[in-house]
Amino acid sequence: MNEADRKRALVTGVNALAGGWARRVEDKWAVGALDLIIKLPHLPIVFAEGKIIGGNVFGPTERQWVEGERIKAAGLCVLLIGWKGLAIYISPWVKLADRRDCDAGFDNVSAIINYLKAHP
Repeated sequence: MNEADRKRALVTGVNALAGGWARRVEDKWAVGALDLIIKLPHLPIVFAEGKIIGGNVFGPTERQWVEGERIKAAGLCVLLIGWKGLAIYISPWVKLADRRDCDAGFDNVSAIINYLKAHP
């Protein structure tokens, strides 16, 4: 699966939940826009950037970093999500995350729910 497939599967999984809503933002002209907006039942709205992990580290572009910081400053939740193999890795908003330090799982939706419950 490539990055687009992973994001599409995540959005489909969230939207299949009663009370869940997610959108993948696809706009090549919106430089720096984070590409996922996720609302899971009984949890806060999340803005996230999703990346395929090549080695062990992954992160947003410089422009995405600035946008994520602005979103955080507005009081909203921002996450960095990475995929490697069959696993999803979830990190708080950082410039560079190491998958070995991230919360991980094999089910996209459950992993994000577990992360948000453990890190309110």
